[in-house]
Amino acid sequence: MKHRDPTNGRRMFSLAAALVAVAALVLAAFVVSGVTTPEGPMNLTQVSTERRTPLPASTLESVAGNVTQLTITGTTVTQAWAGYYGQISGVLTLDNADNKTLYNWSLTHPEGEIYASTAAVDFRESNVFCYNYTEKFAADLSLQEYEASLSISDSDADGVNETFTFGLAHNSFYAGYNAISANSCAAVHLFGGSGAPSEDFQELLLYDNTSKNVVFATLINTDKPGFTGDSYDFEMILAEDGHSGDTTPTTYFFYVELE
Repeated sequence: MKHRDPTNGRRMFSLAAALVAVAALVLAAFVVSGVTTPEGPMNLTQVSTERRTPLPASTLESVAGNVTQLTITGTTVTQAWAGYYGQISGVLTLDNADNKTLYNWSLTHPEGEIYASTAAVDFRESNVFCYNYTEKFAADLSLQEYEASLSISDSDADGVNETFTFGLAHNSFYAGYNAISANSCAAVHLFGGSGAPSEDFQELLLYDNTSKNVVFATLINTDKPGFTGDSYDFEMILAEDGHSGDTTPTTYFFYVELE
């Protein structure tokens, strides 16, 4: 009479466990490959566009022989930036490669980001990161080169690094596959309902290592009092060269990533 080898069952159990582990790893790899990637919005509608209304001239009476000291405060529209604000809506969807929907979920209060750049953005892993103003390699875009492309001089108050500064608080998030740590990028807080910078409207500068272009990223924050006192889901500024009478518009590629 043959006796069962007790180690044989253990070997078979170990083999089965190993197969399960391999299958789990394969499944995990498949799931990870499905990380959400920012994509173009289904609709991008310009509701209105406007600019500052110039104030009328002030007057003084001048008397011959008098010498008069004046204090003057003026306001001038920037020639380096354009602004955007508004609402956003969307859905979470489960689609196939032909964008046929198996099921979807409406987002009442969407979270996520809006991205804009002057070229298509490659959101693959390790390709999008904080713009650090100093090129790491010769092909990278330095701050000096970027500002020169916008006709911004070092002394301009509305320069890129005067507007987007390091050390300003911003939330952490994923730009596609790329983790952006809190407070790690050059950022700006746009104005809220109080007429002052507000953490409700955070925007920061990223960099696309493929196109060598700056990527503007604004964080969605629904129903917050904006610069007009009305509620908005986002505010955003984009670099635009309007110096020396330049009226040529700049084309920006917009992406959204919702959750």
